[in-house]
Amino acid sequence: MLEGLASGGFGNRVDYETGGLPTKIVAADFNKDGRLDLAVTNMTSYSVSVFYGQSGGGLGGRQDFAAGVVYPVGIATGDFDEDGLLDLVVSSDQAKITVLRGLTGGIFGTPEEYAVGGQQAYGVAVGDIDGDGHLDVVVTSGQNDNVSVLYNSIPEPKPLEIAIDIKPGSDPNSINLEAKGVLPVAIFGAEEFDVNDVDLVSLVLEGAGLKGKGQERHSRRLRVHQRRFVSGNNRALFHCRTGIGR
Repeated sequence: MLEGLASGGFGNRVDYETGGLPTKIVAADFNKDGRLDLAVTNMTSYSVSVFYGQSGGGLGGRQDFAAGVVYPVGIATGDFDEDGLLDLVVSSDQAKITVLRGLTGGIFGTPEEYAVGGQQAYGVAVGDIDGDGHLDVVVTSGQNDNVSVLYNSIPEPKPLEIAIDIKPGSDPNSINLEAKGVLPVAIFGAEEFDVNDVDLVSLVLEGAGLKGKGQERHSRRLRVHQRRFVSGNNRALFHCRTGIGR
C-alpha cells in the first residue's frame, strides 16, 4: 500500500501479506469506526482477507473468511439485507457467487450461494438495477458471454403492534393542562424487539404523529437510535402531539 502525502504523490510502499494469489480488492468501512478497511479475494486459498484501517494510517492485522467458492476472483460490497452492516459478494470461476453477510465488529458470516448464468463468473457489481430501493447484483460470465442480474428480494416489513400505557389507571395525577396537547409516551423493548431499530416516522398513535424529546414540533424524521431519546434498558421516550392545544 502507498499512502498519500499532503504535498501530493505517495510515500514508501508498505506490504501486507494476504492469502494465496490475491486477485481483487474493495475498500469500505466494514467495522463502522470511520476508517476505510480493505477486503481482498485470494484465488488459491479460496478465502477473503480483511484488513482494518488504523487511526494513524495503515492497516491492522489480517482476518480471513471462507469465500465459499473455488477460485474467488471478484468482490463487491453493499448492505444487501439493509441491517446497517456492509456485506460482501464474491464471484468465482464457478457458475455461482456467494454473499458473506456483515456482522457486528466488521466480521463476516458463513457464505451463502447463489447460482448465475455460466462458468467464469468473474466480474461482479452492485447497484439498484430495478429502482425499487434495494441493492441488486450483476455478474458477468466469460464462458457464456452473458450477464446475470440477481434482484434483491427483501420482503416488505410487517407492522409491529406493541402495547403501551400512557397513563396507567392507578396513576392519581390529572391531565396536565399546560402540556398543549403533547403526551409523553414510553415504549419498552423486549428480547426480540430493540427500540433502537424503531423509525419515528413509522409510529402512529391514533393518527397522531410522534416527535423526539427536545426536537422541533414538526420534526418527523428522527430515529430512535439517537441516544438522547433512549433512557436505557431497551426503553425509549417520545412526545406525542395530539390535535389538542395546537
